[in-house]
Amino acid sequence: MDMTFENLSKILERKLDLYQSLIQLLEDEKKYIIAMDIDGLWDAVNKKNTLAAAIQSIKERLADQTSPGDGTIKHIISRAPLPLDQKSALKAHNCRIDACKREIAVQAAQNKQYLTQYLSVIDGVFSTVFDVATEKQYSHFGRVSPAEARPNLIRTEV
Repeated sequence: MDMTFENLSKILERKLDLYQSLIQLLEDEKKYIIAMDIDGLWDAVNKKNTLAAAIQSIKERLADQTSPGDGTIKHIISRAPLPLDQKSALKAHNCRIDACKREIAVQAAQNKQYLTQYLSVIDGVFSTVFDVATEKQYSHFGRVSPAEARPNLIRTEV
């Protein structure tokens, strides 16, 4: 099925809006991590899940409106029977989406680093308060850690 310029433009604009919302949400998440606001973090997780579902529905809608094997949005734009200026506008939208994706990856990596640092601080506090050398510690797989492993009270993966 051929996509019109207006249809493709609306889809790409909506996708860009969702990615920009995700960037803002990740910046808010960073603030929650720094403030150690657990309720804010849970709220951010729920919002991220909602945004991810919306992005996935756009991808599915785009796949439903195109022929199987059309591939990525770049291929769809290049194969669309549109004037060059309209294709350029769509490619510019797609470039902005790609830039947002890169920014999201950087922000998510920073958030993971902040979370790891703050959890290590909390782990150090608990290690100091409690005598963890005599306690059995569990790995992140739910098994007792070997004796030679450094005991951790808190372990997380983001």
